[in-house]
Amino acid sequence: MSLIAPFIILIFSFAPLALGGSALAQSLGKLGNETPSVDEPEYFRDAFATVQELIAGGYVLAGHDISAGGLVTTLLEMCFPNSKGGLKIDFSAIPETDLVKLLFAENPGVVLQLKNLKEAEEILRSNSIGFAKIAELSTERTLDIKQGKKSI
Repeated sequence: MSLIAPFIILIFSFAPLALGGSALAQSLGKLGNETPSVDEPEYFRDAFATVQELIAGGYVLAGHDISAGGLVTTLLEMCFPNSKGGLKIDFSAIPETDLVKLLFAENPGVVLQLKNLKEAEEILRSNSIGFAKIAELSTERTLDIKQGKKSI
C-alpha cells in the first residue's frame, strides 16, 4: 500500500461496533438491539482535540465523520470529488472480523486523508490516539475492499 496521501481511521470510542439504529438496520426494517455508544468520554474528547490539532497543523487533506451509513458511506463520499479515481481499502489492521459491522456500524469516528503521515502519526501517538491506515487513492473508479485474505 502506497503512503502517498493515505487514509486513516480514528474511532472515538472503544465500544464494540453496533448496528442498532443504523441506516443499514433501518433499510432492512429493523431497529437492532445494540446501538453505538461512547464508553470513555475522555478519550472521545482527546481524539476530537487531536483531530483539531492535525487540521490546524495542516496535515489533513480531507476528512469525513463516520455517521449515517457507516464507514462504507464515508469512504464513498470521500471519493465523490475525484471523478476519475477510487480507493484501495485494506481493513487488515482493524481487529473487527465482521465485515458488515465494520462497513455499516455508525460508531463515532472519522476518516482522514493525510499528508506527511510520519509527522501526523507522531502527533497521534503522543496524544495516545489509536488509528489505522486503511486506504490509498486508486486510478480506477472503484472501491477495492480487502480484509485479510478476503476481497469484495
